[in-house]
Parts: sequence; C-alpha cells; structure tokens
Amino acid sequence: MQQRVAKLEADAHYLQTVFDIARLVRLAQADPTPEAKQQVVDAVGQALTLDVMGDDYRGYRSARNTLLAIAREVGGAEPPLARGSDKERAEYERRGVWRWTTADIVPSSKEKPRRIVIEVTERVKGAGTYEVVWDYLDGADGLSTLSTGLYSSTAAEETPAELTPLALDEHEGFTGGGDTRSVYTLTLKEYDPQRRYFLVGLVYNMREFDTFGQVLFSLKE
Repeated sequence: MQQRVAKLEADAHYLQTVFDIARLVRLAQADPTPEAKQQVVDAVGQALTLDVMGDDYRGYRSARNTLLAIAREVGGAEPPLARGSDKERAEYERRGVWRWTTADIVPSSKEKPRRIVIEVTERVKGAGTYEVVWDYLDGADGLSTLSTGLYSSTAAEETPAELTPLALDEHEGFTGGGDTRSVYTLTLKEYDPQRRYFLVGLVYNMREFDTFGQVLFSLKE
C-alpha cells in the first residue's frame, strides 16, 4: 500500500510539472527572453525524470515526445537528460551510449523485464572484450539488471527485428544508492565492419518509482 501511495504521489507531481510547463510556455511565448526559454527547458527536464506513467496507465499517455518537442520549439534546446556530478557527465561524454528515464523502464518486473536495445556500432572497432556499466544517476529508485548481450545485424531498420547473438553475460545486478554487480563483460571474437552492433539488456524496476541513469560501453583495458 505504501508503494502504491508513493506511486500516486509521484504521478501527481508529474502532472503538476506538466501544468507548470504549460504556464511557462505561455510566458515564454509572450516574452521570449533567454531566461524564459531556459525555464521551459529546465521544467521539461524535470518532467522527464518524473515520468512514471506507462503508456496506458489509467487512460493517460506518456508526454515524453511532446515535451521534448516543446523544449526544442519554445526553449530552443532539449534538456540535458544526464544528471549526476560533473565527473559522471564527463564519463558519459567519453563512453556513454544511452540514458534512461522512468518511462523507459516502468512498468516492469523480474518476471516481465524491459528489453532494452542500444546500437553501439560506432563504438565497436574490433574484436576484444568490452565492458558495459549500468549506472544510476538520479531518482527515487535504482535499476535491477538480469543480463546484457552483444548482438549484430545487417538490417537497415532502426531496431532490427532479428539480431544475431555474439556474446552474453547473465547475472543479476543492481545500480542505485549502492551498486551490486552492475558491470557486464562481453567478448567479441570476430569483428565484421559490414555489420551493425547492438547491446540488449533485460532490466526492471519493480517498485515503479522514478529512476534515471546511463549506460557506459567501452573496450576493456
């Protein structure tokens, strides 16, 4: 019951933030100063980290894409989705491949995890052992992980329906206030520059609280 109450409170906070964005948009349109535009971008960034409603949760739909469009059109920029310290943001610039917000993960459970597919073709330069780190940055909850694999494809579609497995690391991990086995190791035996490469992770957040983080990927030194 406490978890459900917390979930409803988080949803209410999210809706209030969306209402605030509408107010800030009107102000920015009436007086388009840099400060007013930045307030819109900042408010959108806050809403994205609070978006805990699934696509069909009680008749609502996630406003993620709409909010990003508002930030671009009214504020002139997308919000910096990365949270955390300057060091963590710099680490993402160096080897980050994806950032998650609550809408990417919730709802999910250990029995019904989210399947996350991330293209890493530009980061795979040859055979070798690669390291994948699921790195929590912000939010009321962390992220549980079940497995991470490296796959390939020659299909042109953005997210290919069929992927060829190349390497798989299966173990339970968690990233949050304290990380536990949140690093996955994948060995690519043969590299083919004609193929595209993807990470596929099975992850979940059973408590359905908001969560935000990043995925780091690099050749293991």
